[in-house]
Amino acid sequence: MSRRGSRLPPTLEDTMLHRLMMISAMTLVGQVTAQTLPGLPIAPVANPTATVPMQSPAEELSLADLDRLVAAERERLASMPASGHTPTNGQPTPVPDLPPPELDVSVGKTVSIGLGVQQVSRIQSPFADLRIQHQSTASIKKQGSVVYISPADTTPFVIYLEDRHDSNRTVGLLVRPHAALPPVQVRLNLAGASLASPVIATEPVSAGHQARIRSVLRAIALDAAPSGFSAAPISDLDPPITCRIPGLHIERQNAWHGSDMTVLTARADNASAGIIVIDESACANAQVLAVAAYPDTELWPGTSTTLMVVVHGEASATAGAATIGAADHD
Repeated sequence: MSRRGSRLPPTLEDTMLHRLMMISAMTLVGQVTAQTLPGLPIAPVANPTATVPMQSPAEELSLADLDRLVAAERERLASMPASGHTPTNGQPTPVPDLPPPELDVSVGKTVSIGLGVQQVSRIQSPFADLRIQHQSTASIKKQGSVVYISPADTTPFVIYLEDRHDSNRTVGLLVRPHAALPPVQVRLNLAGASLASPVIATEPVSAGHQARIRSVLRAIALDAAPSGFSAAPISDLDPPITCRIPGLHIERQNAWHGSDMTVLTARADNASAGIIVIDESACANAQVLAVAAYPDTELWPGTSTTLMVVVHGEASATAGAATIGAADHD
């Protein structure tokens, strides 16, 4: 018998070799697919060197099957929440606490505050005349000493409120926007904050006298007794306080008597249905030396501020009033 006659028939040998190659190839495809396409229902074999025999050609994974499984996995991934809105720990982003109506701040320090996304929040600055510094996509507008902030998205940002007359007096706010927060109104209280620039009489007043008036008003605004002054309840002998501002209700409270001037304090309430911006010069008359509103010069309906009116000790006439270092009401 020849060597050729001892071999299996070519067709049968070819068939067995083809089947063995197909089994090895499908085992390798299963390993690679399971390792490179996470989530597919194809687990890698326990022994990478072993082959897993198939029961029938029908169990072999075709290219059409792969396409179907990949499409299903893409659909599953697309239905999951975007990673940018869910932290890596899978927990929802916590909602910041609502800021209190009044927030204590300090010069040179930054405080955190939560504000609503695409909501207009009102922040009352401690500075009567301020400058704003920030780099963000938020809408930020200034009106007098008030700042209106409307974050565009949830990206945190910092805004600096700077006293225009003293750049060393700066307060930082770290704004943490969140879609679940409503619009808020917050007053920032700064220890030792200077009050709004007072209106001083147009009669010539020495620089030293102006400084003394400012010092007296600042002390009263901070609930301190000015040097050389004594407090007393309002009496009929004290002059009235009249402001030509519609809707502003004024109630006198106390009088501080000095050797050459008297300071009258009053509560000024907005009794109207609109916003009132206090123009101190509207409170001037023949007896008035200076007028200052603290801490607010802008009053929303139902809100109030303290009005301080300085009159000459002997009620001598003064022609009118003019602002020294007037605050920016834009």
